[in-house]
Amino acid sequence: MRLSSMLKAPSGQVKGFEEVRYQFKMTFISSQTNSRNVFLTLLFLQFQLLSKLVVQPCFFLLLLFSP
Repeated sequence: MRLSSMLKAPSGQVKGFEEVRYQFKMTFISSQTNSRNVFLTLLFLQFQLLSKLVVQPCFFLLLLFSP
């Protein structure tokens, strides 16, 4: 997960990265035998990360600049 180092997220968001990394580790260990599960987990985590980094700030900006 190099995304966290690339983005230089504010200190509030770093915890989110750590959470995602921990969740990924745990789910990967628990479903290592099932490759389809790992793939779905990766998809889910990418979506989760995307919503944290893109959807929330955009929503905030929309609220901020709405007339």
